[in-house]
Amino acid sequence: MFEAHTQVLLFKIILLVIVIITVIFLLLFPAKRKKITSSKSFLYSLALFCICFIGIREWWVEEVYSDSIRYGQSYLILSNHLTLNIKDAKDVGFSIFSWLCAQLSLSINTYFILCACLYVIPLMLFSCRITRIHSVVLFIMIITSLSFYNYGVNGIRNGIATSLLLWSITYFPRKIPFLTLSILAVIFHKSVLIPLVSFLIVCHFSKTKWYVFAWVCAIPLSFYIFQAFSDFLLRFAFIADRAEDYLTGSIEGEFSRVGFRYDFLLYGAVPIIVGYYFLYKKHFEDLFYERLFNCYVLTNTFWVLINQVPYSNRFAYLSWFMMPVLIIYPFIYYPSIQNRYLHISTFLLGYYAFTFII
Repeated sequence: MFEAHTQVLLFKIILLVIVIITVIFLLLFPAKRKKITSSKSFLYSLALFCICFIGIREWWVEEVYSDSIRYGQSYLILSNHLTLNIKDAKDVGFSIFSWLCAQLSLSINTYFILCACLYVIPLMLFSCRITRIHSVVLFIMIITSLSFYNYGVNGIRNGIATSLLLWSITYFPRKIPFLTLSILAVIFHKSVLIPLVSFLIVCHFSKTKWYVFAWVCAIPLSFYIFQAFSDFLLRFAFIADRAEDYLTGSIEGEFSRVGFRYDFLLYGAVPIIVGYYFLYKKHFEDLFYERLFNCYVLTNTFWVLINQVPYSNRFAYLSWFMMPVLIIYPFIYYPSIQNRYLHISTFLLGYYAFTFII
């Protein structure tokens, strides 16, 4: 374990080295590309690296791990009392998981490592199911995204839930695995009902242009209907339980600035621009990609309507967790793309450069 600030910096630097080495092999060693991008040992090593750096840390340093200290304190209290009150639990699945860890007398460090496993391993399995040949590339895109580390160490329940949901989508329309993982995701964090419902909608209504049109229209609409939409959302218990302070602007912190978030809007527009280009300019036909793209646009539209609330990044993450997949997927699967590995390398470097600087 390193000092908290040092550990965060070291994680970013090691990731940068991994990205650079991967790009070098993709561009300069064509004969070894397939070996690198489909290497199971490399993929498992990356997952283990993430689990260790996310799970083993100075969780009590609040200025770095602001939410971790609350998770840690809650677990210590649970370990001392060993009682579980289901009625008061906001997220039943996560509460039961924490209670079981306490029943087994697991240390708090082991508890955080298991949380990291629940977060990272589904993302690794998702990468394997989407593409065996480029699973390493896809996984690197995911772990170098802007929100990845933060939702492993702070927004833990949300991070686990979105990972499980992303993994579940790969099984659709196989009902048993899809429903099992989806329900598990929801009981870990009820907010993932929003992207889950969005996904089910787009599976039955696949008019991509309508979703993009709705997203564009939501931008000016958000200036006029923000308050009415916020009041409407507070009627739903699963939102009101955790979001009332956000929607009413009664908390302060790093992302608490009130006002239209042009920066978040531009950031969230990147996969929409990439996806629209491939789907309509290049006529890219891929059912999984089209569904995930539509799901992203519909879920992000929900955020656009309320983007002026404090901590709107927490609502934006309900679509942002799909972003790295949507950006790199067409470059992996589009059949006639020229200089494929040059494009992949450019996005790997550019995407992580943005994360590293921010």
